[in-house]
Amino acid sequence: MVVIAGGQAYQVDPATRTCLKNFGGTIVEILENSSRGIVVIAGLTNLWLLDTNGERWVSGRISVDGIRQLRIEGESVAGEAYDPTFDRWYPFVVSLKTGRSRSLLRRFFGW
Repeated sequence: MVVIAGGQAYQVDPATRTCLKNFGGTIVEILENSSRGIVVIAGLTNLWLLDTNGERWVSGRISVDGIRQLRIEGESVAGEAYDPTFDRWYPFVVSLKTGRSRSLLRRFFGW
């Protein structure tokens, strides 16, 4: 079970109510896809993909300072990443299978 409070995520064992792991700190958006049994969690700079076994992957850095408009498109999760340098939002795509991303910001900053 995952509990999210105040931008922080906690993986909790429901039987013992103990915290197994915590992550995030800056969670801004959550996207659930029940037919695939996955949850995509967006922080300000990267994504986490969780399934029924727990964390499947953590993406590399996608954004300088913000992620919005998450959606699943085929075998990818897409959205927009914020760059405060130019005060612009740029599109990104992350593979649901591997967590690898494609974005203009990645090319600019070499992530």
